[in-house]
Amino acid sequence: MKNLTTAAILTTITVLGLGMTASAETTLRLGSVNGTDSPNQVAAEKLNELLSEKLPEYSIDIFPSGQLGGERDMIESVQMGTLDMVITATTPLANFVPSLNVGELLYLIQDYDHADAVYEGEIGQQWLEDCSNAGMKGLAFTEVGFRQLCYNNKPIETLADLSGMKLRVMENDMHVNGWKTLGCDAVTMGWADAYAGVQQGTIDAVEVPYSLAYANSVYDVCKYISETNHIYTAQCMLISDAAWNGMSEEDQAVFQECATEACAYAKKYARESTEDFKNKMVEKGVTIVEVDLDEFREAIKPLYDQYQAEYGEQIAAIQALAK
Repeated sequence: MKNLTTAAILTTITVLGLGMTASAETTLRLGSVNGTDSPNQVAAEKLNELLSEKLPEYSIDIFPSGQLGGERDMIESVQMGTLDMVITATTPLANFVPSLNVGELLYLIQDYDHADAVYEGEIGQQWLEDCSNAGMKGLAFTEVGFRQLCYNNKPIETLADLSGMKLRVMENDMHVNGWKTLGCDAVTMGWADAYAGVQQGTIDAVEVPYSLAYANSVYDVCKYISETNHIYTAQCMLISDAAWNGMSEEDQAVFQECATEACAYAKKYARESTEDFKNKMVEKGVTIVEVDLDEFREAIKPLYDQYQAEYGEQIAAIQALAK
């Protein structure tokens, strides 16, 4: 008997000696580092709902809030087939799928229309296909939105106010180099350590979208949010090759349809909820600070020069999609 993944895949049981089969439900485990108020949770729950209607042989066990590890840990587990599914930011995923890196340049994605043109168009489709070269199936993109700067001490309104700030960023060289270009001391660490770090004062700031700032209770440790809108953070729903290849072609087609619809639903939720999450942060005592985005966009240009040789063609293709 071939080995089972942690999903407890039991699609068909053969009754030895009788030649009989009996159907059984396939339960897939899906992990996310984000909380139960996050768009990732909405995507996972919507996927479960759609599967119950269209492909009831499958269901999803959802493990939010990093219960199964950090994003890198879960991506590696999906690669190995010891975890069935993950919804992860493209930022850590780019360490496994290098073509995704270009989307991590600060201030490359201008607005939501631009994001849709990139991630729902030919470029996004190619990125999903590139996941296959990393040993996993990319199903669809969703989002948590544009990232903001969350911190204490004094309001950050200009580029000069960033000088020397110790900022936690996700594990991606473009994020590190981007914030260093803007004058920060950028350090990588997991979310749990970052939350504790800003709470204890060992780091000065974190940067997350409003949806995750609220879902992860950033209001408890940060007094200010500067609306820097520095990076659009897409999320990718991935499934292991073991789980995907265990489905019939017919089931794969329906599962893909459900995943695409679930991610679109979560993206709509994220956008419609942004203002609500922002208002809830204010209700929790957070002060929202406006910044001069033109100053930040001008200051980041040396970063583009740094990556021109490697990503120049892709940068130009993405920029060409901006309206």
